[in-house]
Amino acid sequence: MTTAVPLQLDRAPVIERISSSVELVFKVCAQIESFYAKHERLNVVES
Repeated sequence: MTTAVPLQLDRAPVIERISSSVELVFKVCAQIESFYAKHERLNVVES
């Protein structure tokens, strides 16, 4: 039973890292989405 406590302590920073990387991925996806949206509007104007 004593080995469960260190495992939980080790897992906390990993979860933080995963959540921060997920946030970063969402930010990048949002930037790409807005980038393509702008280009689609430009293409519509050009054609």
